Parts: sequence; structure tokens; C-alpha cells
Amino acid sequence: MTTTPRRNGPGVAAFGLAAVLCLAAATGAAGALAGTGAATPPLPARSPDQRQVLTDLSYVLGESHALRRTCLGPSDRQWYDRMQRLLLIEAPDAEFRRVLVERFNAGFLAAGGEFPRCTPDSRAAAHDAAERGKGLADRLTGTAERP
Repeated sequence: MTTTPRRNGPGVAAFGLAAVLCLAAATGAAGALAGTGAATPPLPARSPDQRQVLTDLSYVLGESHALRRTCLGPSDRQWYDRMQRLLLIEAPDAEFRRVLVERFNAGFLAAGGEFPRCTPDSRAAAHDAAERGKGLADRLTGTAERP
């Protein structure tokens, strides 16, 4: 998930941008997502369906983090940092935060175990994860296409 065509196809860029913008729009917390240190306003409680989408998104962020690090090295923190911002905004209670962290870690371990080296297959998996993440971000904000 870098700037090379296969590792960072339009889906990856779209997911990154969509996730940040969708979460900012959904929560009104653009400052926190942008990393400006702006205070995060209190959020209304998420519905069970929205909490499930956030849980699924956490898993995809974990996969994306592992896949990106596989190709760019262990110092890359792009998806990890986005997960940290998601936790700041979406997980004010300790139990839900624990669930989101567990799902992120599970995604990280699954993708890292399946793709220990940077290959065309790992790049394709990163693209697929980005597409899933974009779909989840769209569902969170109600912008997903309805069948």
C-alpha cells in the first residue's frame, strides 16, 4: 500500500482518504483525525450495527497495517496511526476499545502470517483490504450504495 500502482492502487488511496473523511464527517472530529490535537467532542452512542462496522473496520486496518509494513518495513505506521485516531474518536469506553484493539491485532496477525514477504499477492491483498475498508467507511457514514 504505497505509491506504486499495485501496492497503492486507487482503492488504497480512496480507502485512506475515505476513512479519514468519513470518520471526520460522521463524528465531527476532523481535528482529531487530522492529528492536530483538537479536542474530540463527545459522540452519541453508536448503534449495534455501527459498532459492528467499527469492529470490522478495525480488523481491516490491522490487515492493512501488516501488509503495508511487509512491503515498506517495520517503521511504517500509516494504518497504525489511523487506528489510534479511530480509537480516540470511537472508543470512549474501555470495553469497546478492548474489542477494537483485539480486532486490529487479529487482522494484523492474520495478514502478517499469510503474507510474510512483499509479493504481488501481498500487494493484491492490500488492495482488497483497502476496498473492504472503503466499503465499511461508506457504511458508517451512510454513503454506501444500496443493492
